[in-house]
Amino acid sequence: MYTGALLDLVPSDATEVLELAPASLTAPATAPLLEVLAPEAWRRAFANRTGVDPTEVPEAVVARWRDDGSWWALARTRDAPAVVRAAGARMVPVEAESDEPLVRRIGYLGADRRELVAIGDDIVLVAAGRAGAVAALLGRLREGPPPRFGDDDVAALRRATQGAAIVLHVPRPLDLPLDTPTGLLLARERALAFALAPTSAETLAAQLVLRAELPPGADENLRQLVRSLGASPLGHALGLDRAMPTLVVEVEPEGASLAAEWPSDALARGLHLLFRAEIAEIIGGL
Repeated sequence: MYTGALLDLVPSDATEVLELAPASLTAPATAPLLEVLAPEAWRRAFANRTGVDPTEVPEAVVARWRDDGSWWALARTRDAPAVVRAAGARMVPVEAESDEPLVRRIGYLGADRRELVAIGDDIVLVAAGRAGAVAALLGRLREGPPPRFGDDDVAALRRATQGAAIVLHVPRPLDLPLDTPTGLLLARERALAFALAPTSAETLAAQLVLRAELPPGADENLRQLVRSLGASPLGHALGLDRAMPTLVVEVEPEGASLAAEWPSDALARGLHLLFRAEIAEIIGGL
């Protein structure tokens, strides 16, 4: 049985990975974000359909590939084989099914093709695309070394954000245009992670960690960049302007860390406004 982190089951070519501790998101500070990521009506319908209450899931990961729109979702849950079999019973048609060595179903749920695998008794993988990667992962779990997500930069980011309720990993360079001040500042950025953890009933500890070679004076440039974002329409929409008084920037030889106290209600409203279509696409496919 696999006992490692779910993040390590994600292929390292994923372009974004959202790491979640759903059971902890019912806390007052994170409840508004839970309502954005998984609205209550969807949670009730999901529990009725699958037998899994999302708020009881201790660990979950959603990975995305921007080049083709593929995504994976992984979650720890009770009786993962039963969850996969129940999904298979709703598939029309079922293209492939097996119960040994792992419970696995491939087919259509409505108009969407999905592959579901129970990895042991307590992990469910739902894949929308990347079928070859699913097969490679299962083969590696049977025969190869323990899987690991990311390189040494990603490992450092994981250590820096350990224990957060929500972590967004971007393991590839942003490759911003070099004809902008931000592009020049982050020209040698290699990977980043953005983490949120509750600090009170109303605020979240927000942390952005960069792995990069930064030019001299980068600390003030980073502060100015965040101030500019906070003053922009996007910054206002996300409530970033309200987090600015608490901003702390630290630059080290291998990168930088930016931290602030972010009002959770403002961030939740902004995420709902800006990304509700993308969020709805993913949760609608589970």
